[in-house]
Amino acid sequence: MNNKIIEIFKTFMILFIITILLVCSILYINDVKLAASNSINICLTSVIPSMYGFMIIACFILKSNLHTIMGKPFKHIAKFLFKISPEEFSIFLISVFAGYPVGAKIIYELELNNSISKKRAENLSCYCYSSGPAFIVGTVATTLYGSIKVGIIIFLSIIISNIITGIVVGLFSKEETYFTSRHKTKINLDMNTLVSSVRTAAKSIFEICIMMLMFSVLYAIILRVGIIASMTKIISQLFNINADISQQIIASFFEISNISNFDANNYTNLPIITGLLSFGGLCVIMQIIAISRGKIKFIKFILVRSFSAISSAIICKIVADKLFASVIINTYLNTQVKSSEYSVIPSIALLLMTIILLFKKDWTN
Repeated sequence: MNNKIIEIFKTFMILFIITILLVCSILYINDVKLAASNSINICLTSVIPSMYGFMIIACFILKSNLHTIMGKPFKHIAKFLFKISPEEFSIFLISVFAGYPVGAKIIYELELNNSISKKRAENLSCYCYSSGPAFIVGTVATTLYGSIKVGIIIFLSIIISNIITGIVVGLFSKEETYFTSRHKTKINLDMNTLVSSVRTAAKSIFEICIMMLMFSVLYAIILRVGIIASMTKIISQLFNINADISQQIIASFFEISNISNFDANNYTNLPIITGLLSFGGLCVIMQIIAISRGKIKFIKFILVRSFSAISSAIICKIVADKLFASVIINTYLNTQVKSSEYSVIPSIALLLMTIILLFKKDWTN
């Protein structure tokens, strides 16, 4: 009886939220149109050009079974550091260069075909997750800083962080530490494989773009009704940062392509931007959940990605302080921030807490 009441309550709540969104979409039609237009423009000018080629290559590698051999040169790294097979390490390599959610798509296709276990898929999805170099350099670094060098710093910070995350996840994994297929897999490099890869990549790109469109519209609505303003105030007071930066963080958290709206040439924001790119945002996470067919353990995923985001931000800050010291100081003096110091102690504490939580054997959704 109680379960039935809960289900009825959930149904009415969902219907209520949908009704509110429909009403707001009519009341704030101009905001919705502008958000949709901007999102489509980003997809056409940035996302599709930067990701489509990588997506085709990733799909071709998977469908042709090239992933079964491309990880072999790294078999010792895979075995002793990540405690995975060379085939699984190849997924990590693909995810690094193709960008999210390509890694998750490959992982859960293999899991669906019983090529890897559900537990292994959960672990791999935590660090086979990255913003691709094309998006980082082409959309973020050159747009905000006009520098490929900045894009390389962001990209390397995220890679190093994911390597650390993979090692940590491997250390606390209770599953068999090493596995490789004993069956010889046929490599398919024919035209049918290429055509199928192009079709799959096109479908995946379309799914990414419509998710971006949905979250952009959703963000426009909650911004218009004042929810974002309240969240901005809370974050500004909690972390003692500028309100404009807080709003950009929230916008990027909802949809990561909004990261291109940060202030240009502000190097003090570089670690924040890197951390957000490492985390991916709500839109990407929803795609991962959909791709995994709800199999991914949400709490574990969020904790591990938070760990990775913080570590990538710290790595980026250390590198940026060395390379852009004078620029950062000048930028810092010309921005209105409430605190005069940056402390990494809270971030390090959160990293340690996350590692401790990884000791837990069971995770609940």
